[in-house]
Amino acid sequence: MGRTRANSVARTVSAPGAVPLHYQYEKASVSPVFVRYDDTPIPQTSAIWVSQRKPSSGDYQKDRAYYLQWGPDSAYAVELGFEAQLFFTAELTGCGIIVLSGAGKTVLVHHNIQVTPPGPTFFQNLFESNAKKMVREAAAVGRARTDSLYLMLQNIVASTPGLTSGKMLGVQQYGGTARFFGMKRGGSWRFYVNRPGSDGYTTQEIFG
Repeated sequence: MGRTRANSVARTVSAPGAVPLHYQYEKASVSPVFVRYDDTPIPQTSAIWVSQRKPSSGDYQKDRAYYLQWGPDSAYAVELGFEAQLFFTAELTGCGIIVLSGAGKTVLVHHNIQVTPPGPTFFQNLFESNAKKMVREAAAVGRARTDSLYLMLQNIVASTPGLTSGKMLGVQQYGGTARFFGMKRGGSWRFYVNRPGSDGYTTQEIFG
C-alpha cells in the first residue's frame, strides 16, 4: 500500500506476564487509497487491488481504508470506526492477528511476540533427544505467548464494553506468509486471509 496515515495513540499499556508485553491502543485514522475490483473464474468472487497512488492503467476508484501498523516484539490494537469500509495491515510473516467484536464494535490486534525458549535442566542436557527438545521448547514458547496475549486481551475487553466474540489467527493457520484484510458490507465487517498456494493465492473468510 505504500505509506499510510499513522493512527494516533490513545494509550500505551504494559501487560506483565511470562513475556512482558507493551501494546498501543489506537484511535483509527483513515488513509486515502485507490481500489480496483476484478472478476475471477470463481463464481461470485472478485479480486481487490489496493494502491496508495493511482496506477497509470486500470479502472481504479478513489476510496479510504483503515491501516493497522505492526512492530517487532510488540502489539498494536485499534477499534475501527465508521469512516471507511476497507481494512488492511502489514504482511504476516510469523505475526498473529486477533479480531474482537460485539455491540457494534470491532477491535483488531496485530501482534509479534518473540519468546526465547527456556534452557535445558542438567538432566535434560544429558538425556534429552533433539526431537524431545524441540517439542519441549515449542510447548514452553506457546504457553508464554498465550499467557501474555491473555493478559492483553483482558485489558482490551475490560476497557471496551460489549465485546462478546473473537477469532485468533496465527502462523500455524496461514503458513509462512499471508495478507489479512477486511471489508465492511451491509454494516458488518468481514475479515479474510489471503495466502500463497500451489495454484496462486487462495482467500478464506475467517471472521464475519
